[in-house]
Amino acid sequence: MRRWHYDAAGTHILIDGDVAGQPHKLVTHAAHNGFLYAFERTKGQTLLAKPYMDEINWTKGIDQKTGLPLDYDSSKDIQVYSRQDPRRLLQQDQRRGQRQRPQADPHPRTARDA
Repeated sequence: MRRWHYDAAGTHILIDGDVAGQPHKLVTHAAHNGFLYAFERTKGQTLLAKPYMDEINWTKGIDQKTGLPLDYDSSKDIQVYSRQDPRRLLQQDQRRGQRQRPQADPHPRTARDA
């Protein structure tokens, strides 16, 4: 069992407007991570990343220039945004996987049975 997923259910909204007095073609996205992002859609540049929830506990914020979490560490291959030890999280996932392993059906149905 994983604690994350890679899909995004929200609609991306296109806006032609001004940011800091300059015209921009924007695409906005309210992500599962609790932040609303606005990107320059012609260049992909992050222009805005603001929380839309009261309590966000996975990061201290988003760097407004890079769009990366403030706690991002470029020296690490895997980023962990949790207060728990990542080895402990992996062990918990492995134990859950063993407990939740599906059992083989002793009488599997086939298309002919339907």
